[in-house]
Formats: sequence, C-alpha cells, structure tokens
Amino acid sequence: MWQYLPLFEKIGIRVLSSMSGDGRVGDICCAHRAKLNVIVCAKSLITLTRKMQERYGIPWISVSFYGKRDTTFAIREIVNALGDPALIARAEVVIAEAEAEL
Repeated sequence: MWQYLPLFEKIGIRVLSSMSGDGRVGDICCAHRAKLNVIVCAKSLITLTRKMQERYGIPWISVSFYGKRDTTFAIREIVNALGDPALIARAEVVIAEAEAEL
C-alpha cells in the first residue's frame, strides 16, 4: 500500500485504513467511516466488504495494481466509484504525469 499512497495523496484521496501486513489497529478501527472499500487482489476480504456494505452502506470495488495498465485502470475505477468530478480530473493529471515519468 505504501507505494500507492503518494499517488492517492496527489489526487486528493485520503486512505483511512489498510488491512495489509503493515495495517495499524487504530486505523482499522475507523474503517467503517470510509466512502469506498477497495480490495486489492485479496479475494478473502470480499465477505468483509459485503458486510461493511450491508452495515455501513460502504460500496466496494476490486482492483489490481500489477503494472502500468492495471494501476491506471485501478485509479480510474476508484475515482469513478467516488463520483467526485474534481477527483476524476486530478486523477487524469496524476496518471498523465506518472505515465510521462515511465
């Protein structure tokens, strides 16, 4: 997750918590306040995200960050799921900058 946080920050997306190997209990405790759950190649979390959708109304998507194409697709899926036109526009700028660096 740490390698994608700078991209999310540039776009303006705040990550509340991460249930990865370096996730923190305090962060996980506030996960129910999220606007979107994003599963990254961990199908075992589908049950958790479905329960969070039922209980807290948090939608979820499943994406992959393996390679440039998947990363670009994942970022677009996330901002589109959030539905904020400003985030969508910033994401396109960040994607273009990152792809230019590659």
